Amino acid sequence: MFTATRLTVLSAALAAAGALVFGVAASGASAPWPSCLGQPATIVGTDGNDTITGTPGDDVIAALGGDDTITSGGTEDYGDLICAGDGNDTVIVNGGGYYNYADVEGGAGDDRIQGSKGSEVEADYEISPSPVTVNLGAGTATGWGNDTLVNVSSVWGSKFDDTLIGSARSDGLWGDAGNDTINGLANMDDLGGGPGNDKLDGGTGPDLVDYFDAPSGVHVNLAKGVASGGAGHDTLRSFEAAWGSKHADVIVGNAGANYLFGNSGNDSLYGGLGRDTLDGNAGKDRADGGPARDVCRAERKVHCP
Repeated sequence: MFTATRLTVLSAALAAAGALVFGVAASGASAPWPSCLGQPATIVGTDGNDTITGTPGDDVIAALGGDDTITSGGTEDYGDLICAGDGNDTVIVNGGGYYNYADVEGGAGDDRIQGSKGSEVEADYEISPSPVTVNLGAGTATGWGNDTLVNVSSVWGSKFDDTLIGSARSDGLWGDAGNDTINGLANMDDLGGGPGNDKLDGGTGPDLVDYFDAPSGVHVNLAKGVASGGAGHDTLRSFEAAWGSKHADVIVGNAGANYLFGNSGNDSLYGGLGRDTLDGNAGKDRADGGPARDVCRAERKVHCP
């Protein structure tokens, strides 16, 4: 699930350097209750064409079959999960609250997923039975139906070889499994390939390569444009920042101003030539800032003021 937290941290560092149920009655203990993205549904549709409206709070919506219209969000929303199910569905995520986030799985069919002003919407294809091609700038997604995406800020790919393309806005693009090709294009983007041998291009703007969910330690070298470990070997282009795993990582910067975050684990961070910010976070970390005047947060500091 994507949030803007890591991009917000990156921006600051570089600048310095209720339950409702519709249509489904209890049918005995043996019938599984519908779920969405691993969570039990709080709002359930039918196999017909439903109109479903979420509550002002956090909802888990499983619309099931049919051509459904789902409206989600409110002034107190922090995180809705929406599974539209089979059919040609329309999902609208309202904005206007303090933090209106929704993770939307359109399912099979030709769906429209639309975020309103003030919302943050992720299009989720993690259970797609085939690879997907998603272009947030063009507002299109193919491979599991032909979807239309409007004001969608992030995408989670399938377990196959996906192609994910960002937009002129700040985007979050994560490939899941498979050998993915991911391009953030303009602005500040957060890109993660997941397991597999991925090609990641941040594009223009200060971009972050993200290994937060890697199952093992990673070795990331922004200068050489490579990353290994974490169940894959990735090629990297146009990144100014790196976010490590929960394990012991080695992260090396390039000649520019970098933000390197070790996350958990006993990490080793090397800044390179630019004016860098190195943050080991949890664990017993080593930070080597290099020849410039760097900011280092680690148990052992080398070439740091």
